Amino acid sequence: AFMNVSPNPLQSSAKLEFMVAASATASVRIYDVTGRQLSILFNGKVEGGKVYDLKFNGNELKAGVYLITLKTENAETITKKLIVAR
Repeated sequence: AFMNVSPNPLQSSAKLEFMVAASATASVRIYDVTGRQLSILFNGKVEGGKVYDLKFNGNELKAGVYLITLKTENAETITKKLIVAR
């Protein structure tokens, strides 16, 4: 599995790519550094080996550090740091 966010740091919008090893239900969520969930970017079924592209608007996020987490029902978890610069 992999997940990539670009640009990072971001100023307004970003592109997120992810792939999981096996077909599953997956979610991509944004958290602040205290662990509070701020947004669900994706929640649904994904095919193993297929790359998914998401675009998201970061304008509602204040400048700072956030965590983007990809989780699947198969216990795959990837967390990336996202920096918002204003």
